[in-house]
Amino acid sequence: MPKIFILEPTELYAKSQDGYSLNGWDEEQLNWPMEMGRCLGQAGAYNFFLRAGYNVKVLSRTEFSTIDIDDLLIVDIPLDSDLGDFNLDELMNINCRLLLSGNFIPIASFFDVSDAHQISTSSPYNSFGIDIDLRATPLQPANWAIYGAKKTNNKNSYGDIFEIAGDRLSPATALRIPVNDSFLTIRSNKRNQETVFVNGHIFSALQSWLQGQEDLTQWLSWNSRQHWLDDFVDTLMDGLSIDLDDMEKLKGIPETSICLRHDNDDSTNSDFAKIEHDNNIQGTFALLDDHNLDAWKEIQCRYPEHEYVLHYTTITPKYNFPKLVRIALSLTPFKSMLNAYLIGSEVLSKGKLSKQVTRAKEKGIGTDTLHRHFAYVPYPEIIEEFDGVYQSHSNILATSSFFRSNIYRWGAKELDGAVSTNAPWPDSQFPFWMPFKTANAARAGKISEGWENTLLMECEPEFVTQVLKVKHKNLPHKFMTFCYHPSNSLESNIRKGGTLPWLSECIKRSKDSDYSFTRYDTYIKLLNKSLNND
Repeated sequence: MPKIFILEPTELYAKSQDGYSLNGWDEEQLNWPMEMGRCLGQAGAYNFFLRAGYNVKVLSRTEFSTIDIDDLLIVDIPLDSDLGDFNLDELMNINCRLLLSGNFIPIASFFDVSDAHQISTSSPYNSFGIDIDLRATPLQPANWAIYGAKKTNNKNSYGDIFEIAGDRLSPATALRIPVNDSFLTIRSNKRNQETVFVNGHIFSALQSWLQGQEDLTQWLSWNSRQHWLDDFVDTLMDGLSIDLDDMEKLKGIPETSICLRHDNDDSTNSDFAKIEHDNNIQGTFALLDDHNLDAWKEIQCRYPEHEYVLHYTTITPKYNFPKLVRIALSLTPFKSMLNAYLIGSEVLSKGKLSKQVTRAKEKGIGTDTLHRHFAYVPYPEIIEEFDGVYQSHSNILATSSFFRSNIYRWGAKELDGAVSTNAPWPDSQFPFWMPFKTANAARAGKISEGWENTLLMECEPEFVTQVLKVKHKNLPHKFMTFCYHPSNSLESNIRKGGTLPWLSECIKRSKDSDYSFTRYDTYIKLLNKSLNND
């Protein structure tokens, strides 16, 4: 059965010499390119086709001879400054089908076109979009370029791109300015095997939105808010004009899987663990390394079927005062010092996340998956710290960090609505309902060894039903995480009765349908098994 491959990104991209400077987990000085999703396209392609249900594999250049004629290889052509020692002419000699994206200029001759050129938006606030089967979507973030060319054979191209201008926030009110000599896809006649280029940096765009490098908020009205990136993939799958019917797909993955996650925070309420136990459901509980740890270890002994793992932090007290000093300070004008925190890159840099994991292991906290605590997410430091975790701790399968949060990009210390942003409740902020891989642009696009996922917090039963019933033609699987805090289970919180009745009703509604419940680590193992053809 034909397979989908992506070229190993570290063999395609060069290590960046410019961009945002940061300290690596191993204290190496790194540079992260900031514009147009540079070095993120290969990971984006991986996540794009995985979301569409395909078994995607990473291929090294030394394995080109093993690829079959009907296999599909995806290569994101880098900008000139990002190309490593890979010779693009090699692509013409690979004996398989090709799907190319990214920079069209250096490969335009493959497609028998003249005057290939880059096209920029007329305003830095505008983007480019496409209509596909009466569905419209932005192709990429604002102020990213596309490519145009005078085509010698119009039958070889598909789709006309427009510039999204004017009242850009809504597809109903936005201006759609036609872009001359544009196309979504174009086919080559110069190879015996099918060769297609897709315009618009769509794979880099997906990855940039998916891991928080670019803010999705301004485009939310163009797709469904809670499934925006799913809609993006689903729509563009219909626009690729490439036959994927016989490609190898994921096997053994349920159509819809639900993970019930609970961030215990400062609570020792075990009601959620009990109700899931009574319903034969295995949940995932995130434990803080704090004064409640012994209580949760006792709960774990009572309900051992659940996953109990580290709730890592992105904020830590600036002053580690002894207990008696804290009490004394609380009675003085200096009590504000108790609430002084180190945040962001001061907490997640130079391998400090890996050190949190090491301390957790010493205290008997599970670490097969890691779950973010506090809203602060420093970008791109958090991606670099993930790399350090996977390099230092072989047991870790996944993290769970890219959900509703405050994203502080490029060293920002406060929210400003531009460089640093958040998402309004109840948006998931990263609406992509399948585990995904993150990519490290500072390390030549290196793809993470483990997985990430998104979630929705404190969902009313009606809201759960609403998001679960959404189906996509081209997306056969869905993995949804719903997070309920035990501290909100009390009647004084959220709504009369707290969130415990919500959880009970969600379980009832879901069990009446064809959904399966799973622990996070269990699903990741199942996904890895499917990808490895075990």
